[in-house]
Amino acid sequence: MDYTKFIDDALIARGDMYFNMKSYSMAKSCYEQALAKLRRYNGDRSHPAHTAQYLQKRIRECSGR
Repeated sequence: MDYTKFIDDALIARGDMYFNMKSYSMAKSCYEQALAKLRRYNGDRSHPAHTAQYLQKRIRECSGR
């Protein structure tokens, strides 16, 4: 299964932009949406797993601010 359709690069980039602007609630929303889409991937590739870890880390960082 091709994982690329489950990784929303635009949404992650938007989340990063908001994070850098210190708009943590908007960043968290983008990251949560991207993670929800990524969780629909059922394959065994490492890139989606690393991306999911990145998104979870960012969500925790946004929640703590």
